[in-house]
Amino acid sequence: MSALRKLESANGLHKSSLDYNFITELDHLGFETDRNRFHYLKFSLPDGFDQLESSKIKYDFSLGFPNQIGYRNNFGLPFVHLSI
Repeated sequence: MSALRKLESANGLHKSSLDYNFITELDHLGFETDRNRFHYLKFSLPDGFDQLESSKIKYDFSLGFPNQIGYRNNFGLPFVHLSI
């Protein structure tokens, strides 16, 4: 089964652009999730990825840039956090 098919019906966090951390926002969400998309695609690197690393988020769908066309990683698949 493709990764897209596995993820098509999942709910996730739409991380706000406020200064709340992931733990706070996930606690207020009302359901468990391991998926995120940054609001307006606004996040800074490497801080945004560091926050994702320290949270329960495994999949991030913030693929583009807030101010230009194109993907951050030059491909349109979610960033997956793999525990090794």
